[in-house]
Amino acid sequence: MALPDRGPGGWHAVRGRGNLWREARDFDASQSRWGAGVGVRYLSPIGPLRAEIGWKLEREPWESPYVWFVSLGNPF
Repeated sequence: MALPDRGPGGWHAVRGRGNLWREARDFDASQSRWGAGVGVRYLSPIGPLRAEIGWKLEREPWESPYVWFVSLGNPF
């Protein structure tokens, strides 16, 4: 969900399910886990700047409860 931009900035909220496997043949949908997050973005003179935080809703005991992500440039 993203709110319409009013000026050079905005924010968004996300929720999703996924995981990462070393090899495509190792894919197992039952191993995917839920996460959620929020982020802000600002259209700077040198390109879009984004800062996001995501929470691991189904994390393993050794994992941190959240992760920060900062980027400069267009998301793909």
